[in-house]
Parts: sequence; structure tokens; C-alpha cells
Amino acid sequence: MALQAGSRILTFALNTVIIRNVSREVLGIAAVQLAFLYHSVIFLCREPARRVCARTLPNDKHAQAKRATLAWACSLVGVVFSALLSLMFFIVSTEEELTSPQYGTAVALTTIAIAIELLTEPFYLALQARLLIGARVGIEAMSLVAKCICQFLLIRVFGFSLLAFPLSQILYSVCLLILFATKFRRSGENGPNPSFSDVNPRIGGGELFLQEDIGLLARFSWQTAQKVVLAHGESVVLKFFQSLGDQGSFSVVSNLGALVVRFLFQPVEEVCFTLFSAQCGKENVTAAAASSCMNVLQLCLVLFFYLSLRLPSFSFPVYFHCTLFSPHFLTFLASRPVISVAATDFDISLLFLTFTFILLLQKLMSIVGLIFVCFGPGYAFILLDLLYGSRISSHGGPSLLSCYCFHVAVVGLNGVSEAFVHASSSPTQLTRFNWLLVCFSLTQMTLSSLAIVFVGTQGLILVGSLVMAVRIGFSIVYISQWCSEHSISFHLQQVTPSPVVLSVFAFSFLGTQFSRIFFPITSALNDWPNTLAHVGVGCAFLASVLITL
Repeated sequence: MALQAGSRILTFALNTVIIRNVSREVLGIAAVQLAFLYHSVIFLCREPARRVCARTLPNDKHAQAKRATLAWACSLVGVVFSALLSLMFFIVSTEEELTSPQYGTAVALTTIAIAIELLTEPFYLALQARLLIGARVGIEAMSLVAKCICQFLLIRVFGFSLLAFPLSQILYSVCLLILFATKFRRSGENGPNPSFSDVNPRIGGGELFLQEDIGLLARFSWQTAQKVVLAHGESVVLKFFQSLGDQGSFSVVSNLGALVVRFLFQPVEEVCFTLFSAQCGKENVTAAAASSCMNVLQLCLVLFFYLSLRLPSFSFPVYFHCTLFSPHFLTFLASRPVISVAATDFDISLLFLTFTFILLLQKLMSIVGLIFVCFGPGYAFILLDLLYGSRISSHGGPSLLSCYCFHVAVVGLNGVSEAFVHASSSPTQLTRFNWLLVCFSLTQMTLSSLAIVFVGTQGLILVGSLVMAVRIGFSIVYISQWCSEHSISFHLQQVTPSPVVLSVFAFSFLGTQFSRIFFPITSALNDWPNTLAHVGVGCAFLASVLITL
């Protein structure tokens, strides 16, 4: 955890310096065009396999062997797909992009980085299957630090510009591959640590893949394709409707606003999907898998139990106050009338723990989102001006970041709710949800094209937030139906803060907006008295929110 936090702080500091030393046009190519190429291929080729393999039980050696073969197949397909997409990239490139120095070389190098990183996917899945999440996080953190240091040196010391971004990405992919291979080389054949036998593809001896995996892979691939459009559709719109300079400004602000999404909400979503899959994704869950899931859930619930004692807005179920640490905890839960399903005491307890975890985590995400919505717009200018200077803060950056604060709030809520939907849905329900994503994708692309013409770049963020809010609504409907089927009580008041807390948040938003007008700031450093006064007002309102919680 310390390594991961330290790496993120270091990479954020280095990226801040890098942005100050490159032009907006270079940022437009690197952070929008090349990033779209990289993330679309990586996400589309590895996310479906990760979703399928998340349903593998730790002691199911046969399924693990088949899914190792599946991981290698997806990686090889991704290598071919990245080459084809890079060729298409050149075909649809605008005149401004083609005339930019070293544009073609940068695209080719990015394709190489993608191919190398895809080869690490079987190692990643093997670590996940053995629940060695700490080792995987450490490897990714060290590779990310190496990438940022390389990028910093290439730009500041060696004078590179555009090529610094794909070259550092290649280093990141190589570091991942070497560190993963080293981890497996040092591990024995027995025990919890992985070995190369865990990632060897099984080519001979019957079918290559499990029959059920083929259907799941197709469903998850279709769903992932829709997510790529939802997540990166704005990059396509920017490519055809905005100049490289405007794309650069948007990328800086969106990446800053997405820090919370990538570093806080995304790991939470991944953990939630793993936990929910262990409980809801299999009809017959082994005692070992259920025990692992139970331990993680109990640790999380201990945290929320503490918060419920310290923060009144966390309405923790009263019977947990006396039973969470009881030796007869599972038997007590199984006897509660709130649940009436035909299962063992252990399964009933685990099911109830899972749902309670959802409710409490959603309430926490609601409070975090409200903090961003109420305090972000009032201090967006100060943050951008201090980090990147007037080049970003004077070109529409504060208004973009203000919109992103609302986007952060809805993404946090959507991540937890959709993780549960994906983990607990039947194949028929997943197919139905995929068709809904098709409608969401088409709607977002259409509205985004209109919004960028009539509203400007801010319209892209607002449209994405609106579509995300609709997806949350569909997830809530599904969760309500799921609760009815399992005789569990559910209503929206369980996942929303109290009216008093909401009132304090609303008053804080109005107060910070009034303070921004009363203390005008044209430069965060030059107008430091007004900056300090405005920040002081925000701290006072934030303290009032925390006291109310």
C-alpha cells in the first residue's frame, strides 16, 4: 500500500513538470490520440479475459489451465488488432496530425508498447487467481515509476518532445514483462506462490477452452466494446472537431479530474467485482473461496462498523453492533428473518455480508462524490493555476474541471453498482445489459457531437455524466429486483446521506461560490491574499461538513 501510494505521488509530481515543458499540440497527440490507441486496444483485448477468469475458483486447476490458454489467445489476437488499428489511425488522421513532426513514428512505437504489454496478461491473471494482489500492485507501481522517470528525463534532459511518450510506454511494458517473469521464476511449484506451470498454455489434449468460457468471453467482449465507446468516444469527437491545442487543454484537465477515478474508484470496482463474483457468480462456491471472501468482507465491515460509531450518517444495521465479533456470528445471521433463501448457514451469512457491504460502500461513495461536487468548482482555478500555470488555467480549464467534479461523483456510484450487476447477472441478463450499453453508446456519441458544436468542450463531460447517471438508474432497478428475489429489504435512503448532511453540502456549495466572487483571483500566486482567504473559507465549510457527518 505504501509503495502504491508513493508511486502515485511521484508520478503525479513528474507529470506536472512534464506538462509544463511541452506544448499543447504535443499533449493533444500524446494524451488524446496515442492514449486512445493504447487504451482502446489494451482494454478491449484484456478486459473480457479478466472478467471470465475472475470466476475461476482458486483450487480449480482444470479451469485455471484452460483459462491460461484463453489468456494467451486473447493476447495474440490483441497484437494483431493493435497493428490493424494503427493502420486505420493513419488513414483517418487529419492534415494537422500528419504534418506534425514524428507523428508516424510515435504511432508505430505505441503499437510496439501495446504488443509487449499484452504478453504480460497471463502472468497478471495467474496472480489474481491466487489472490496475490499485493505482488501485482507492487509490480505495476514500480513499472509506472520507471515510466514517469524515463519520460521526465527524455523531456527535461535530452530534449525529446512527442517521442518521449511512446518510448516511456515501451519501457513500462518491458518492466511489467520482466518483473512478472522474475516473480514466477523465483516461485516454486507448490504453495500459494505461482510458477510458470500456471501460465503454460494447454494446446493438446482435447478442447482448448472451456465451453462456458467461449460464451462468456463473447458477451464480455461485446460489453467491453461498448465501454470503450462510452469511455473514449469523446476522444473520437475531439479528433474530428477540435484542434490539437484544444485537445491538449482538455486532456490535461480530464486527466487531472480522472485521478480519483483511476486511483480510487477503479481499484474499488475491481475488488467489488472479485468479491461479488465469488459469492454470486457461481452456484457452488467452495468453502475455501467463500472463506477468503468472508475474511475480506469482514475486514471491510469492521471499518464501516467503526465509521458507524464515529459518523452518525453511516446507518449501520443495529444487529451488527453486537454480532460482528461474536463466535456465533454466522449462526446468528442465518437465523435473521430478513433473509429466507434455501442455502447453508454459511452461504446465507456471506450473502448478507455482501449486500451490506454494497449499501455501506455506496453511501461512502455518495459522500465522497458530494465533496467533489460542492467544493471542486470553487477551487478549480486555483488548482490549475498552481499546477500548470496560466497556459491551462486561462484557456477554459477551470470550467472543464468543474464539470469533471460532477463526473467523478457519478462514476464512483456507477462503479460499485455495475460491479455487482456484472458479477451476479445470469447470461440472459448480461445480454440484455449489453444491448442497453449499445443504446447508451449511440446516444452518447450523438449527443457529444452536438454538444461540442453548440456548448463547447464542456458538453462532452456533461453528456458523459448524464449517460453515467442513467446507467446508475438501471443498476438500481436491477439491485432492487435482486433484493426482492432474495427477500432482502432495499430502498434508496440506505445509500444516500441524511437530509441534514445534504443541506450542509448545499450551503457549502453556495458559500464557496460566493467566496469566489467576493475574493476575485486572476493569479493564484500574485493574488495570494485573496487566494488564502478563499481557501480559508473553503476549509471552514469543509470542516462543517465533516462535523455534520
